[in-house]
Amino acid sequence: MRKWLRFAARFYPSSWRTRYGAEFEALLDDSSPAWHDVFDVFRGAIKMQISTWSIRNVIIACGLIGLVIATVWAFSTPRQYASHATLRVTPSQIPENLVPATYNREMADYINRIWQQTSSITSLAEIIQRPDLDLYRSERSRKPLFDVMEHMKRFDLQTDIMGTRPGAKPSSAFIVTFHYPDPVKAQKTTRALIAKMNDVNAREVAGMASVSLDLLDPANLPTKSETNRWPLILAGFGFGLLAGILAVGVRRWPLVAASGVAGFVIVGAASFLIPNLYVSRAMLRANPSQQVPNLMKQILSDEFLEELIKDKSLYASRNGTPIAQLIETMRSRDLKVEILPSNAFFISFRYPDRFVAQQVVSRIQKALLLPPARSDPSGPANVLLVDPPSLPETPAAPNRTTIAWLGMGLGLLGASVARWIRSRRHPDLSPA
Repeated sequence: MRKWLRFAARFYPSSWRTRYGAEFEALLDDSSPAWHDVFDVFRGAIKMQISTWSIRNVIIACGLIGLVIATVWAFSTPRQYASHATLRVTPSQIPENLVPATYNREMADYINRIWQQTSSITSLAEIIQRPDLDLYRSERSRKPLFDVMEHMKRFDLQTDIMGTRPGAKPSSAFIVTFHYPDPVKAQKTTRALIAKMNDVNAREVAGMASVSLDLLDPANLPTKSETNRWPLILAGFGFGLLAGILAVGVRRWPLVAASGVAGFVIVGAASFLIPNLYVSRAMLRANPSQQVPNLMKQILSDEFLEELIKDKSLYASRNGTPIAQLIETMRSRDLKVEILPSNAFFISFRYPDRFVAQQVVSRIQKALLLPPARSDPSGPANVLLVDPPSLPETPAAPNRTTIAWLGMGLGLLGASVARWIRSRRHPDLSPA
């Protein structure tokens, strides 16, 4: 055990070891050390090292800590593989007096039009849930399908229209790219997107001058990951340096720092007085013969919402409020309908009880699937269910982390302003 104590003592500054090394050895020979003594000596050494560091050393040390954390995080993140496919749209007639800029703009507009339909919510929902793909399985078990599709469109799915590049020559070619941890699924998904683009293009040109969609380079099977970890690692180093600068500021202006921490704690604690709000969502698609606005107007009538409020005992805390006001609150604030392309739409409802939120959306969904008055009961349903009502696991509001950080910002700002005013009035006083 003594050898471990000697090893821990080596972390003390050299000036301390020169002055107290002999006394420490004598004390060590007369004692019966235990493991907690090793920890205490090591903790004291680190504390003394930090207390004697210069500003430069503190900043560099924090930067290195950030670098290590970012490196571990970067290498623990799954690799991403990108499958690319190059396509080209070609109109049947190309004018002789071709203006490159005009041609590129027209082709880009057409590509964007067919891509918007290809990457629509209903289209991506069908691709994601295909049995041979089964994309984002773990994410779909935790999040609504809508959120998964938004992530897919924002981060994993890309298009690059060559004609929109600066100084581009006349071109109607474009590249479709999909990123995914599984290279085989990345390739299959890119192929599925190309097939849907062909279907959309066929519908677009029906009854019009032909516009062909040619596959110049098929979707490749990626063999090498395109994950670039260096930006994350460098960002970790940068944030570490920033944390070091803030640490130096804490040492020089402790009252300002204490005010920021107090603001974070007080405002963060106060945010728990705000009730949680959970949002349940369901995705449906209307029959082509149905108009979504008219359908929603018929089913979400005052009579239906009044029955729903009474049946589920909604807004019990507002007992005594006129039912008309509760209906208006539900329709304008808590119940949302988002209409999407291809006659698809989302229904969402927010409420402090997550189970009640799901039950309300489920009740509306069932009413839409089986409306009370069907002119032809044997005919097709008014709507089809794409994604069932979700049971929210985490509240959508309030964002207590943001509120707490806002409290810290206000605390730091208030203390900084007070310190500045104090220094202006009493310049001879030392800073706090």
